[in-house]
Amino acid sequence: MTETLHIGPLLLLTRPPRESRASARALAARGYASLSMPLQYTRTARKSAALEEQLRWAEGAELQIFVSRASVTAACSLAPGAVAAAVLRFAVGRASAEALAQHGYKCTLAPIDAEDSEGLLASPALHAVAGRHIAIWVAPGGRQLIVERLRERGAEVRAIAVYQRVKLKPSADLLSKLRSDRSVWLTATSATLAAQLAHTLRAHDLGHLLQRPLIVASARIALAAERLGFESVYVARGANPEALVGAVEQLAGASN
Repeated sequence: MTETLHIGPLLLLTRPPRESRASARALAARGYASLSMPLQYTRTARKSAALEEQLRWAEGAELQIFVSRASVTAACSLAPGAVAAAVLRFAVGRASAEALAQHGYKCTLAPIDAEDSEGLLASPALHAVAGRHIAIWVAPGGRQLIVERLRERGAEVRAIAVYQRVKLKPSADLLSKLRSDRSVWLTATSATLAAQLAHTLRAHDLGHLLQRPLIVASARIALAAERLGFESVYVARGANPEALVGAVEQLAGASN
């Protein structure tokens, strides 16, 4: 936990522990304090007959999309043969591309300007996909926009849930810190995290923090956050730590 005394905003990090640590390091390098409150962690899905059938189908998917670092880890663990057989591999963001490289796989595309579903779908390589088999490695319910758009383009698509999100509850000490610090800025890199953050704040009598700046990773998440009641939403240029730092610096500069 960060010290109470600090200058400037205190960034509340809500991503899983590994991603929050990376963001905290990037922020600290630029002189910004942060408070880690992971609202979820990820784990590889347990095998089942239904999942086994999906994994067998994925062995014939020449195009494969990885939506997060966790999706890379889980897919390479559960279906290494399918991942190796892919002709083209796409990553939604830089972290996913780096994870693929660490497993020894080349990433065909990782959006730079928009590390989100829309940024990936804008790739010319994913426009002429009629008749192609595409596997998307996700958590349950994830990345439905990609599934829908690629099906509209004529592809045969399956979103294969190879990892799960598990909710985490914040500690009493951390909640007390949020009550006492008036410089908190919030962050959320997915609509799911934004919803969980809103619920957590309201459930612990911290609803006033919905008025504080919230930095999100895409315009789509911003719309979802506004519907959840967040009043000051700002869009970063992606979900990676560098994009968060850039958004903080821009927002801090505008508020001075």
